[in-house]
Amino acid sequence: MNSILSEISKKELSYTKTEKLISEYILKLKENIISYSSFDLAKELGVSQSAIMKFIKKTCGVGFTEFKILLIKEYDIINNQERALNHDNISLTDSLEKVSRAIISESITSLSRTLDQLKLESVKECIDAIDSSNRIFLAGLGASSLPAFDLSSKLMKIGITAIWYQDTDSIQAAAFSAKPNDLFIVFSYSGKTKKILNILKTAKENDAKVALITKNISSPQSEIADIVIEIISNETDLRTSAMSSRIVFFSIVDILFLGTIKKDINKRLELVRNMSLFTNEDKL
Repeated sequence: MNSILSEISKKELSYTKTEKLISEYILKLKENIISYSSFDLAKELGVSQSAIMKFIKKTCGVGFTEFKILLIKEYDIINNQERALNHDNISLTDSLEKVSRAIISESITSLSRTLDQLKLESVKECIDAIDSSNRIFLAGLGASSLPAFDLSSKLMKIGITAIWYQDTDSIQAAAFSAKPNDLFIVFSYSGKTKKILNILKTAKENDAKVALITKNISSPQSEIADIVIEIISNETDLRTSAMSSRIVFFSIVDILFLGTIKKDINKRLELVRNMSLFTNEDKL
């Protein structure tokens, strides 16, 4: 079974207000959760006992007793390691060393958890689509546009037509003119951006294929996409810098890029070498 905490965390964007309250309490990893009954926990949080039971069953697929057993095992494992810091532990008065450790530790945690949850079938399907599509369009808003640009740049180096638009009007226009053998790859952390949703709907109406890289696999965007690649990342009030999600997004880019090279390794490696030789000519 996957990590209990990962199972709870990865669905948080789709939670109701009550479910979010329960999940946040559990994810704090307080030991007293383990010693509580479902009744005691419900009383502590001010929710019904049935709400606790339904939440555990919905997220973890087990009863409350088995959940506590699994949580004990997981909590022991975490306690036997150096507790990873995250943005919740950082204040503006912290030392540079603590901030550095927290940011790097959070990135490592997000990468590890993404790897644990990564569905290789979806990754392979996306690589196959990249390899076989006539045109590839890449999009993302804000910080999510950076990995979209990076993947576009990498794919162009190996002879694949990959078009990145920085503005949503251009990618929307591309969606209107999409054809059945086109592929749209979208990076969207929340999966809830309305403009991106409209772009995906338009592309699908024109029978193009859609691949989505996101944290929110229960979003409206995920429901539309043909291929969904899930990332795991904990963003808090420092979301504006999109720290750990950015690292995970770029790792997915590298996985897709290397997987695509492997589809025609001799030809594409030669193209990469030629590009490397070309860029090295400008170095002193």
